[in-house]
This record gives sequence, structure tokens and C-alpha cells, in this order.
Amino acid sequence: MITRNEILETNSMISDMNLDVRTMESVGITADNPQDFFINGYSSTEDCPFDLPLSVIQSASMDELNYFGKLLEMQSDGDKDKFAAAVTHGEYAGSMKDLINLAQNLDCYWLYPTVRSEEDYGYYLIDELDELKLPEEAKKYFKYEEYGRDAVSKDKGQFTEQGYIYNNQNTFTEWYRGTENEIPKEYRVMSFPQPERGGQDKTFQQQFCNALSPKGWFCGDGHDVCAVWPGVTWLFGVNPLPA
Repeated sequence: MITRNEILETNSMISDMNLDVRTMESVGITADNPQDFFINGYSSTEDCPFDLPLSVIQSASMDELNYFGKLLEMQSDGDKDKFAAAVTHGEYAGSMKDLINLAQNLDCYWLYPTVRSEEDYGYYLIDELDELKLPEEAKKYFKYEEYGRDAVSKDKGQFTEQGYIYNNQNTFTEWYRGTENEIPKEYRVMSFPQPERGGQDKTFQQQFCNALSPKGWFCGDGHDVCAVWPGVTWLFGVNPLPA
């Protein structure tokens, strides 16, 4: 397993990581031949922090991960914060299909970065949104925390590292239903035919590293591979080809 210290970082954009046919053929990886690699783990950066069960990442296809990474790349800083908060909220974070759709439906959530507690939310609703018209004298006696607590319960919202978030009940559109042909062609990296495997005089691990490194993929200790999207690092374990 690759260690944290062995993760090699790069600023390569995801558009540089779409593998061409020759690269895929040289290492014997296709959609019909997924057993030659597996996902060991992932990490996210401070610029785009979110926490997902490893099983969600491992269950995704390479095309889905590539598409997902591109969607993250296109996000503004504000959208990155909202996405990270929405993942913590957890309503649409149970599968890669959910995450791909979530990244394209961020208008379904309100995020208040300065609201960090029920009391903060109470003050925000009264002073910023004017939800209740209170005389200035009455505000001294108003129970902002209790009002904020009731609002959180009604919203079904959650406090996150990025602030307070809740679903505003806008229509959530399912742009991606989980089928590979819905992924834009330019983000598909696993749609190539099965290559011949004879006559290989290098280990599969070394071929994998040599073929993918120019594309923005980097090797750890020769047995693991890092692929770095802006804000996200996928870790791949490599199995040798059968004799």
C-alpha cells in the first residue's frame, strides 16, 4: 500500500489525463479487463476537502472517476465549498452516480459560510434575512439560539466545516443515470478493445508506470500508482499480468 509520504503531487489538469488508445493497449487495460488494477484509496486537499467511504470510490468505473474529476475541476471556489458541505450533508453521496449528479445540482442547496451554530443561524435569520420584524428593544430579549434550533430542525440542515447547509427544495435533476454511454466521450478512458498480451519482456507494473506517467499519472513504489485531479488523488494498486 502506498503511504502518505509516497503520494506524488502534480498540477496536471484532468484534460491531460485522458489516456489514448496506444497507452491503454500497451498496458492491457480496458473496460473488459478491469482485474489488472484496483483502487487502494484516495485523498483530498485543503482546497477541496470531502470525505467519502472508500467503497463508493472503489465501486466506480474509471470513466466515472474521470468524469467526476472533470466536474470538480470546473467548480468555482464557492461551488467547491458547497459541494464539500453537501457531501457531508450526505443526501446525495452514497454512490458515484449520486456524486456526479450532486456536482451538477448545487443550486439545490443554500450554504451560509459564516453560520457555525444554532445561535449564529438565529441571528442570521433575524438580522440578515429579516425573517421576523423585531423592534430593536425586543432583540435584547429574543432567544436566538432556540429560534435557530427550530429552523435547523425544519430545514433538516447540517453544520459543516464550510458552514451551515440545507436543501432548498429546488428540483434535483438526474443528469447521469449510471450508464457509461451518458458520460461525454472526451472523458471516457476505458472504451478500448482488448489488446494482445504476448511478448512482454517488462513487468506489468513497470509498463503501467512508464505508459501512464507522461499522461499525468505517477508511480509510488513501483506497485502503486497515483492519479491526481485538482483537489483529489486516487491511489491504484497494480496486479501483474498472468504468465
